[in-house]
Amino acid sequence: MRTMTNRLADATSPYLRAHAGNPVDWWPWCAQALELARDEDKPILLSVGYAACHWCHVMMHESFEDAATAAVMNQHFVNIKVDREERPDLDAIYQLAHQLITRRSGGWPLTVFLEPFQQRPFFAGTYFPPVERHGLPSFQHVLEHMVTAYRQHHQAIVRQAEKLAGFMDELGRSTGDAATTPEAAQLASSLLKGATELFDAQHGALGGPPNFPQVPLLDGLWSASELLDDTQGRAMVRAMARAMARGGLMDHVGGGFFRYCVDGQWHIPHFEKMLYDNAQLLGFYGELAAGDHEPTADDLPWKEVAQATMAFMERELLRPEGFISSLDADSPAGEGGFYLWTAAELAGLPQDQRMLLHACMAPIPSEPHEAGQEARYHLVMRQTPQQAAPALGLGPDEAQAALGAAMATLARLRKARPAPAPDTKILSGLNALAVQGLIRFGRACGNEAAVALAAKTMAQLADLAMADGRLRAGRASGRVLPWTFLEDQAYGLLACLELLAVEDRAVWRELAQGLAEGLLAHFAAPGGGFFQTPDDHETLLARLKPWHDAATPSGNGAAALGLAGLGQLLGECRYLEAAANTVRAGAAMLQQQPLACPTLLRAALAQAHPASRLYCAT
Repeated sequence: MRTMTNRLADATSPYLRAHAGNPVDWWPWCAQALELARDEDKPILLSVGYAACHWCHVMMHESFEDAATAAVMNQHFVNIKVDREERPDLDAIYQLAHQLITRRSGGWPLTVFLEPFQQRPFFAGTYFPPVERHGLPSFQHVLEHMVTAYRQHHQAIVRQAEKLAGFMDELGRSTGDAATTPEAAQLASSLLKGATELFDAQHGALGGPPNFPQVPLLDGLWSASELLDDTQGRAMVRAMARAMARGGLMDHVGGGFFRYCVDGQWHIPHFEKMLYDNAQLLGFYGELAAGDHEPTADDLPWKEVAQATMAFMERELLRPEGFISSLDADSPAGEGGFYLWTAAELAGLPQDQRMLLHACMAPIPSEPHEAGQEARYHLVMRQTPQQAAPALGLGPDEAQAALGAAMATLARLRKARPAPAPDTKILSGLNALAVQGLIRFGRACGNEAAVALAAKTMAQLADLAMADGRLRAGRASGRVLPWTFLEDQAYGLLACLELLAVEDRAVWRELAQGLAEGLLAHFAAPGGGFFQTPDDHETLLARLKPWHDAATPSGNGAAALGLAGLGQLLGECRYLEAAANTVRAGAAMLQQQPLACPTLLRAALAQAHPASRLYCAT
């Protein structure tokens, strides 16, 4: 067995530790690695990924475990591996660099080549195959080209990297140029108009494929529809909710949702399961169940969707210290293999269960298969058991019970399989999202257990708060992560507000005030808004201000919502002013890109209508 040669074996991140046995001489991001690159004048090969990422695993097996590829990497580069969940600051900087260099959106694995003296990027990509295919150059070809370019065109590369770094720094400092914030009705109308133009009514999708849940956008669209009393906007949100809950994004056997669907019909998912998606979808479906008085006959009951999501989170993601980050897309049976079924397995169910499964669920082939190769299927719902019941001569309750029994049988069969690996990091920001989701569901649907679990999770987060009001990033491998980020602060503040709405306890009020003071003292940016990193953070290529939502709410949007909510609650003008300044600083982006900034837009709506509850729904 090969002796470990790189420095990742003792990393807090399970993702980094998975690369400890590679022949690549990996470093974590640290001062020693950066100093080595400067001393030896070697470019840095930065590779960013996360534990549940399928293509990260593919590139590891194809390239980072290959001795010949590793030899080239070790000879010519200082190789640094980063977990994007532990270091969202580094990921945000170099994803932006990738976008500027390639004019395309990024993703993972992220592969960036940096000059060694100030870590400025000069080339970027995502996944590279071991041999040229699908229009992508081989990774070895990329490595060789980067070595040649850095040695033979050094000055040109430095000038290009300087120009790019200057532009990124300018983006970080910019506060936009809008003279005033648009009126709330105008913002809401602009958001709904943009979404309507992208909406695929046939499939209940928005801008795909691939199709992502986009919960911050769904929340923004619902808030805008409520403000304008727009029935078409509400119908659009319901259609997307229905497509996600009935399609392949939802795990109909075990509950919860996958990361996204690769096709336009919401059939075949990318099979990783993330805490942040499920935490937000739990609250979204819970509130939809309580506030939606116009469900259609083919809807799954929203409350049942939320209950199944909470059950998954408790069963698969909850640990004594809090919720872990994710479950891998891969298992020993391959990508999605834990979740897929053969025709023989589905045919082996008891007759009554098989009858309901056939009536209600459509098995969709996960991928094309060759002759003689056994197909594997993923389940999507073609009709609810209540819809199927009349044709089968059953009552609605009988049909529901039979389908439930079929799913329970499949769950037992699946439990015997080798399970996907968990990423066991307990991250503060993601646990704060879980608290918000649990409270939204618990309050909307009268689920006291959800509220109790939220309070317990928040108490565990409070143990990570520092004396100066900052919330450490989390725990991993038995150690407290030393960093703190805007999202931790802002999501934590919103979680406190959600708790205060159900139990007005001094401990939540004091924690909320501490987090708000920490935001103002350490993250505030000149001209309004907040930086992603605090004022005493490691000096990096750029200090960014996150305005755009991604899979989770933007740090600035969440901070503006939280500060406005706490300011209203306490009558504290400093918090209200900081929230208003944040919205003003992002006003230009709200006007130009409302679909990209729905959380900030909701903050603007909350400030225009402070009596509403818009500020504390996330």
